[in-house]
Amino acid sequence: MLISSVISLSFPFIVNLEGSFGYWLGFVARVALGMTHSPTFPALQGAWTTWAPIHEKSRLVNAHFVGVPVGSVMMSILGGRIGSAVGWRPIFWTGNLII
Repeated sequence: MLISSVISLSFPFIVNLEGSFGYWLGFVARVALGMTHSPTFPALQGAWTTWAPIHEKSRLVNAHFVGVPVGSVMMSILGGRIGSAVGWRPIFWTGNLII
């Protein structure tokens, strides 16, 4: 999660590099972001099965899987407002702070 946070926070700076280098490095950063996020769902699912109390497992798994769409809806609403007020770059920073 630390690596994915660093990639997300630095993404606006990465894509502003000179020429097409920033574009391609931004593409690589988004692929790396997907690769760092992909193990979190199976890892947390495995953690809930061994560490969660028996009566809390379904609630914790539900919170885990509902968090993604809730975060997407929140950032869809707030991202438009933030983008129109101060530009697109702060959307990446506030998204990491909110979610």
